[in-house]
Amino acid sequence: MARVYAFWRWLLNSSIGDRIAHIRGGMSQAAFANMIGVHKNSLGNYERGERTPDASFLLKLMAAGFNPNWVLSGEGAMRLEGIADQVAEGDTQYSAAAEPAGSREFSYVNRVLVGASAGYGSVVDEERPGPRMAFQTAWLRHEGLDPAHLAVIEARGDSMEPTIHSGDALLVDVSRKEIRGDGIYVIRIDDQLLVKRLQADMRGGVIVKADNRAYGDLVVPEPEILLAGKVVWIGHKL
Repeated sequence: MARVYAFWRWLLNSSIGDRIAHIRGGMSQAAFANMIGVHKNSLGNYERGERTPDASFLLKLMAAGFNPNWVLSGEGAMRLEGIADQVAEGDTQYSAAAEPAGSREFSYVNRVLVGASAGYGSVVDEERPGPRMAFQTAWLRHEGLDPAHLAVIEARGDSMEPTIHSGDALLVDVSRKEIRGDGIYVIRIDDQLLVKRLQADMRGGVIVKADNRAYGDLVVPEPEILLAGKVVWIGHKL
């Protein structure tokens, strides 16, 4: 029991870097960074509090089964599957009583308050947890989508108009890390988080395309692009 109390005291006083180090556990920074697909120096910066984890890193943690809201705020379950456990145990934050009526027909997807640029690109310097969004469970199942691998982010800019408008909500499947056919993906190039249409180039690169023809296309070597996930749904604002 004393160990449980000690953990909660630690959690109340922990930083984002502390919680990332807690997830890493006994693994070396190099091994953990390699496992989730980030640079070791970036991981070290996050753990030391020298940088705020970007959306790409949070999406990778989600793909590994960890709750980005817990990483950023210390609230909720550390693991995504732990949210279901909290419901069973009557946790008021996630219990059926705390959800809207009829919510069992819906699955709730974590929303990360960070923008993916649908413009020239912008440096990602801060991400915060936001309110979860509800999607019909039957629709997700029909589309072959697992809520544990989904995140909602916001589009910024006009390069993907008329398909995507600035301020649109993007449902991203972080488990889809391969370019298959013509699709819209959230990608990271250097420190920029972008939402663009991608096509494989026959010469081994990736064609980064904008639906707004006022913007030109780019051909980027595949190693320079980090796929954060595929956009599977777009929510327009009126």
